[in-house]
Amino acid sequence: MKYFISILIITIFTVACNNTPETPTELSLPETEGKVVTQRDIEEQSIKKYLNHKELQATEAESGLFYIIHGQGDGEPIDDDDDVTFDIIGKFLNDSEFYSSKTEGQPLGILIGQNMVVAGLEEGLRLLNKGGEATLYIPSHLAYGEEGSGSLIPPNTVLVYEVEVLSVKKY
Repeated sequence: MKYFISILIITIFTVACNNTPETPTELSLPETEGKVVTQRDIEEQSIKKYLNHKELQATEAESGLFYIIHGQGDGEPIDDDDDVTFDIIGKFLNDSEFYSSKTEGQPLGILIGQNMVVAGLEEGLRLLNKGGEATLYIPSHLAYGEEGSGSLIPPNTVLVYEVEVLSVKKY
């Protein structure tokens, strides 16, 4: 039941909010020497530009996820079929917030490996243990892609999630 409620909360905020992120107005890519510039290239450069502007050091995963771990947490690493409860704040690269489980007073709960959230969020959660905190910079191919999500998440949008793992139940 808590999974249904978590998904319902995310869906409601995805549809209900009318906040749209700003598109970067000036994005200069390095010399491409005839290479086709992809949406993934553009988003990677947008994330790097944002991180540089904020003077942040993030790690880039092979998938394209960027992350900053603020605290690893204790216990075993999160794995498939673990029941994970976490607080989350969702933002765009312009720092406007579109969702907060803390504001809603209801942490989210998912089963890892069941595709209950976007791929980038699940990948980021797997980097943490109970009590772990991180900021995830999720390119659109690991989030809502070319489709977006309702009126809240436009197509090809980079998402920023601040997450804190509250509990991990192993099965």
